[in-house]
Amino acid sequence: MMVMRKAESSDREALIDFIQEAGLSTDAIHNLSTDYFLLEDVEKKIIATIGIERFEDKGLLRSFVFSTGFSPEKIPAFLQQTLLIAQQNGLTHLFLATHNANSKGLFQAIGFEGLEKSNLPEEILISTPVTSLHDNENVFFMGITL
Repeated sequence: MMVMRKAESSDREALIDFIQEAGLSTDAIHNLSTDYFLLEDVEKKIIATIGIERFEDKGLLRSFVFSTGFSPEKIPAFLQQTLLIAQQNGLTHLFLATHNANSKGLFQAIGFEGLEKSNLPEEILISTPVTSLHDNENVFFMGITL
């Protein structure tokens, strides 16, 4: 059995370790406008996480990471649950940026659509995560209305 829940301050160290193992930045963990959601197994071991950085009624997905033991078939359900939580928390739109062309199909399957960077909302466009990608041509932007 797996449980999805919002990360608490007591989860910070384990969350940082989990994200660093995937080779991703942990900067957003210290950002108070970013909520992280954990998927844990019966032993309360983190097997997946995703962050949502809030910009009023919009959100930017951050640090989507899952362990090697996490079944790929469960990824769409985990993402669907994330969308539901985002909507329940008052978000109307979610956006993401990814370098992984393979993930485009996965996100399209749950309703995300490709976007040109210039079509991102201003608050997302000027955010630190997006501005840090300014010269990277291999980044795909996507969004969904909740």
